[in-house]
Amino acid sequence: MLALEGAAGEILKDVEDSSPSVYNDIWSQLARRFGMTDGPREAMRRFDNRRQQDSESVQEYELSLRVLNRDAWPTATAAQRDSALKLQV
Repeated sequence: MLALEGAAGEILKDVEDSSPSVYNDIWSQLARRFGMTDGPREAMRRFDNRRQQDSESVQEYELSLRVLNRDAWPTATAAQRDSALKLQV
C-alpha cells in the first residue's frame, strides 16, 4: 500500500490494513477502479488462495480449481495442470 501513488493511493485509503483479507481487498478496490487486472496472474492468486467451502461438494471444488488452473496457466500441458492440482489439494 505504501508504494502506490496518485489515484491508486487515494482508493486504498478506504481499505482497512489490519483486515485478514487486506490483500484481496486491495486487489478488489484496484480492479474496481482501474478495470480488468492481469487475468492469468489474478487466476494464479485465486487458485493459490482457493479453499473448499463447507457447503461445497468435492466435485464443485474440483471444478472450480480446474477452471482457475486453466485460466492461470493457459499454455500448460495436461500433466503440468494435473501436478498443480495435486499440490493444491
